[in-house]
Amino acid sequence: MASRMRAFFQELRRRKVFHVGTVYLITAWGASLGASELFPAFGIPDWAVRLFVIAAMLGFPLALVLAWAFEITPEGVQLDDGVLQKPADPIASSTTEWDTTTALTARWSDDSGDHNRVFHGGFTIGRDPTCDLVVNAGKVSRQHTRVFVRNSEWWIEDMRSRNGTRVNNEFLTQAARLTAHNEVVLYEGGAPIRLDALANTPTEIG
Repeated sequence: MASRMRAFFQELRRRKVFHVGTVYLITAWGASLGASELFPAFGIPDWAVRLFVIAAMLGFPLALVLAWAFEITPEGVQLDDGVLQKPADPIASSTTEWDTTTALTARWSDDSGDHNRVFHGGFTIGRDPTCDLVVNAGKVSRQHTRVFVRNSEWWIEDMRSRNGTRVNNEFLTQAARLTAHNEVVLYEGGAPIRLDALANTPTEIG
């Protein structure tokens, strides 16, 4: 039960529900004070002020629901449904064209400790347990990034995550080829994920 509650509150923080609620309350309180001062000055009856305050109070739970259901991404406001998105390009996710001697080592740290893993084919990165590389951090989207192989080359693509993906200090706006040594950051200030090609791969992939 305690672990479920921690996971629930972590999800609330990730979706910025607390942040949205706090900003809404401060804004609504300031607007209500302003209305109580300005409405009488313009001859607006007192019941209009009460109606304004009631409307602001009713809007508070709506703001929380919207903060939970939607997320702001580099591509705009998106529904945060937690469903693993299907690859836009079937060829891009295919593992039938890659060189079997090619592999990537992944090293990363999160709230659960340090990790090290070798991947021989495409994989997904995110907070959801269904991802191949799970990063246990609240600011990481449930399905954040995917790495795939196309024509024996390693590629990486952001999956419309909340905080975006940076690869070697470059913000991803579209799929990009990986090099022999890569540093992937999933959110500002987050610990990097290091993706390195094994020694028997070319110095630069792509």
